[in-house]
Amino acid sequence: MNKKYKIASLFSGCGGLDLGFIQNGFEVVWANDFFKEAVETYKNNIGDHIVYGDITQIPSSEIPENIDILLGGFPCQGFSVANTKRSMEDERNFLYKELMRLVKDKQPKYFVGENVKGLLSIQNGKVIEMIVDDFRSLGYDVEYRLLKASNYGVPQNRERVIIVGNRLGLKNPFPKITHGLEDDLFNKSTEPYLKVKDVVGHLANVRTRDKSFKLKGETIYNHVARTNVSDKFWGRKHKVNQHEICDYLKEWRNNLCK
Repeated sequence: MNKKYKIASLFSGCGGLDLGFIQNGFEVVWANDFFKEAVETYKNNIGDHIVYGDITQIPSSEIPENIDILLGGFPCQGFSVANTKRSMEDERNFLYKELMRLVKDKQPKYFVGENVKGLLSIQNGKVIEMIVDDFRSLGYDVEYRLLKASNYGVPQNRERVIIVGNRLGLKNPFPKITHGLEDDLFNKSTEPYLKVKDVVGHLANVRTRDKSFKLKGETIYNHVARTNVSDKFWGRKHKVNQHEICDYLKEWRNNLCK
């Protein structure tokens, strides 16, 4: 790719989506997130072009001109199947309209939206169709697909809805599957799925510490669970899930889900 296409990124988090584009020759010139720790992580690992703040309070004029692609991994908590109370009354479910606002104002050649699989099932698929129709109303050809990371060389069965739109009258580009089952009779051109062992199996074993130690003035505690607090720490002996976790994580979870 000779030209470096310019990207502006919304809801950037710590930069996973942005990094993927950067590694494929694109240039991210502006990014934004509302989570301070994520912004600091982004700055340390990717660059200082990220802006900390509420996207609903950022005018379009603050975003660079001549953007080729607008990215938006808009918040997914309201759509996620992990949220048993998900509904369209959750205000986070309408933050995709901020991506719409900037698509309308900046007129990028392409936009890419990303969200969780649960987006497809809300109100029997009516929500995803509403989102697609909203973007089409801006004059973009829009398509969406459910993509699985393991089909593209990642040792993880993570599924995400990818929404792509363009105003050039072109066919929207979705990646060709590169990995599959070893004995797939219908697709002999793919590589075998990668396993976690294929990626990290060569690394040395990491030993848990049985003593605390100091690192940059902070105490790093041992990682071996003490039997006298195991019941409180794990919630139950026989299993652990997101509703049965240690007390300080419950407080963190409750604050996050407000």
